[in-house]
Amino acid sequence: ERVSLSSILCSVFSTRTGRFSVKITPSVGELVQGVVMAEAEFNTRQGKLRGMNESSGEGCVSADADLSALCRAVLQAAGLATVGTERAGLDQPCLLFAGQTVSGKLPVLLTIQRLSSEKVKLTVNCEKMVISSMLVKEIKASLKKL
Repeated sequence: ERVSLSSILCSVFSTRTGRFSVKITPSVGELVQGVVMAEAEFNTRQGKLRGMNESSGEGCVSADADLSALCRAVLQAAGLATVGTERAGLDQPCLLFAGQTVSGKLPVLLTIQRLSSEKVKLTVNCEKMVISSMLVKEIKASLKKL
């Protein structure tokens, strides 16, 4: 069965006291799964998914949040796999994460760059723009809890 953002589980439960309708909508983080990927492959795929296939935003984090805390927040929001860190001439390393959509096996790439002690920049690359923008929102919310 194909899973999409519009996938909603609808069911009716009957009991002695009546019938109850239940609707369950998956979060966007449940529509992606982590994949193991080398940093070179990540960079190649990200290069192909720039521009129209890119969503970004800034998020707030605790000044005490270290790299492992950021990784845990991403894992909780969307089980993306850690690719590694990339310095790219920056004071702070960029964290790289990779995954794919469950239904179409399309690559989902995430870069987190620390801008200051309490601010990060998130960039998600994916052919499905809806997934990209929603994933940025979910990960920002998860990072805010740090």
